Amino acid sequence: SFARCDIHTVVSEDGQKVFNDWIFLEEVNAVNIVVQTAEGKFVVFKQYKYAVPGETFSPVGGFVDDGEHPWTSAKREVLEELGLGSSATLERVNTNFGNRDDRFRN
Repeated sequence: SFARCDIHTVVSEDGQKVFNDWIFLEEVNAVNIVVQTAEGKFVVFKQYKYAVPGETFSPVGGFVDDGEHPWTSAKREVLEELGLGSSATLERVNTNFGNRDDRFRN
């Protein structure tokens, strides 16, 4: 699941009001990735979303799997959604954050 929604009863900070229908939403970790081509263009998806009329544009992104580092999630999502990988990105990630899982290297 990507989120959990509960309805709570809460008291206002001043203690004067009680809200019996306070919506509490917990989401899982996710990544959105800005992908820029060698020509300087940005890659987005054209899509339709529930409750949003018409087409929308969205960056590459997805959920961070349990125990997965966000950089690994980002590389996986770019590979899954675009079929792309970059040795330059892998080198930058390894330089800045130490060696990461390079199973997505093309």
